[in-house]
Amino acid sequence: MSIQVPKPEEIRAALIDAAAAVSLSLPVQELLNATEVAGREEPWLTLLPGDNCQGACSGLSGDVSGLIVLALSQDLAKTVLEQAERPSPDYATTLIPVFSEAITSISTIIQTEIVAETPYEFDPKQAFASIDSDLSFSSIELFDGDDHVATIATVFGGKNIELPFPENLNEPPPVETDTESEEDTKAKIEAEDSLTPEKITEEKREEFALEHTEFDHLSSEKKTRAQHPIDLLSAVEMQVTAELGRTRLPIGEILELSPGDLVELNRSASSPIDLLVNGTLIARGEVVVIDEEFAIRISEIIGTNVPIQAMDTSG
Repeated sequence: MSIQVPKPEEIRAALIDAAAAVSLSLPVQELLNATEVAGREEPWLTLLPGDNCQGACSGLSGDVSGLIVLALSQDLAKTVLEQAERPSPDYATTLIPVFSEAITSISTIIQTEIVAETPYEFDPKQAFASIDSDLSFSSIELFDGDDHVATIATVFGGKNIELPFPENLNEPPPVETDTESEEDTKAKIEAEDSLTPEKITEEKREEFALEHTEFDHLSSEKKTRAQHPIDLLSAVEMQVTAELGRTRLPIGEILELSPGDLVELNRSASSPIDLLVNGTLIARGEVVVIDEEFAIRISEIIGTNVPIQAMDTSG
């Protein structure tokens, strides 16, 4: 998909139209007046509506690559929050309708499909440290009488050009993790490799034992949970199969089977029956009949070789 960079005259007309839409969307006494568009040579800080203004930013994608920012004076931002139809502690979320009107105006003027991201709050004083020459930065100031109450600005760039997105004030800081260099990792591996049984002194053994006694203070409840994790699976149902015997037949003989034919198995009549759980042999026993239903009386648990006197399971 090709990325379009709007022409300067298109951006100027779009921002003026967007300023009118923003003016109608904000809770002001009268329609705001807009100044001329400021170009890239105008520092961002001189465009702010007061020292304590609040800013919101939204990324733009689709047929363009850019972002739109809106800074409101402290008083106007407070009024916006107080008079919002759906009160929200998030300043940027409250401005979504305002952004929507502005982006619709810009999209209509430059005749380009624009997809906007959810706006987020940023610090206007730290918005743009610099604007690269490959970027198209434009802004317009809004006045309520003689008071500068808002500034709207756009930044457009071409394909694969990094945009100067302001830092999100509400984004949690990255979690710092302890990292070790490649040299530290290599040294640790070499130290572990060199620790052979012959090199472990009696003092090292005592030190190792002392370190591990610190874990003896765990409560009996925690120890029980750690020692019996199988309890978590006690209610899980598994497939239990009683196997009388097996045999192997060529496909041709299998296809010729018919009612009344006999299939000889690899087990004598006196041999015990195998009991399998999910295909794994766990026990052996003999077939019995209980209330006209077959059952298996367990005679041996595999792995223990201990006969079981009375343990039946239905088959």
